[in-house]
Amino acid sequence: MKKLILLLLISIMLLTSLSAKAVSYDEFIADAADLFSAYIGKKTSVFVMPLDGATDQFNTEFVGDLCNALINRDCIVLDRQNTEAIIEELKFQTSGLVDDKKAVSIGHMMGAELLITGSVSNTVSSYEIELRLIDIETTLVRRISEWNIKYDSNLKNIITGGASGVGSQKISIGLRAGGMYSFSTPHEDMVGTGVNPVVKNNPLFNASAFVNYKLLDQLKIQTEVMLSLNNSMNISGMGTPDTTITYSTLEVPLLISYAVVRHPVVAEIYGGAYISLPVSDIDIQMKSIGKGSVKLTGTTLGITAGICVSKSMGPGYIIADVRYINDFDSLKIDGKFESKVGTGESATTVVVDLKGKKICTRRGVLATVGYAFSL
Repeated sequence: MKKLILLLLISIMLLTSLSAKAVSYDEFIADAADLFSAYIGKKTSVFVMPLDGATDQFNTEFVGDLCNALINRDCIVLDRQNTEAIIEELKFQTSGLVDDKKAVSIGHMMGAELLITGSVSNTVSSYEIELRLIDIETTLVRRISEWNIKYDSNLKNIITGGASGVGSQKISIGLRAGGMYSFSTPHEDMVGTGVNPVVKNNPLFNASAFVNYKLLDQLKIQTEVMLSLNNSMNISGMGTPDTTITYSTLEVPLLISYAVVRHPVVAEIYGGAYISLPVSDIDIQMKSIGKGSVKLTGTTLGITAGICVSKSMGPGYIIADVRYINDFDSLKIDGKFESKVGTGESATTVVVDLKGKKICTRRGVLATVGYAFSL
């Protein structure tokens, strides 16, 4: 556990250090304008293309800002008013189909001598942009450079067109629901020692409410209340009657998450610990004997880790979450199992003292979907 936490902290510090090398959007525009204007001069016409892989909102802002910066450096920048019609005519799309030949064709139709084109991709902590300055006549690349733009609030507003994107607010609340595939193991209190029982774990339903708070631009803390209904296990092949146990629990995790991708979706990895406590009696059914309910008691700690993917939709964002959970210990039974065998006067009462007996160590993979609102 200590090694896992240390590795997580080292990874976060490393990723944070990488993000520190990124420049702001305004610094990128100024740097790109300085780089290209030095070659373009005051007599050569240039046309600025939208970037491959960028959102429409970002391209609108980028093209306008770079054109203005070049004009202020006395460059001749061609009007881009008819760009959309030309792009449609050439069946050109700014998402995934950009190549230099098509870009040069557009430059020819615009009557430009030089063309600025490029692409956008995501890194762990920045928006990576590559720009190329192409000579229309020779198709040679005259200048090429890359920038890592940091994900500050300004960039997020540019990418989303000023709308509130996923993770742009400090606090979010939401709900999720789904199920868990379990591979829990029964405690020796239930099966005895030296026995290798056959165990079947049944799927359980999970519903949760959560709230998270963004500590840093990519780092946030989240707490939840998770209701796990019908933790169920069938135990057989141990020389005693087949037994099925069912109970429900409430988990309260405390998680730290880190955003590794933030466009076009947000992908976060996270980990943390939780406390689990019973919210129902345990139902025990023994084959050929009967069934009964016994009180559960105690709490147990556990660890969880997973990945969450979210995307803006409406006033909030939709979420898909997959995580692994692992209890460190087991809840305890607090009472006696009682059941009647037979009917009428011949019926006998079976009593099994289970007080203090542990149930199982839960493990499983939990998958949920939900929706959250930013406050």
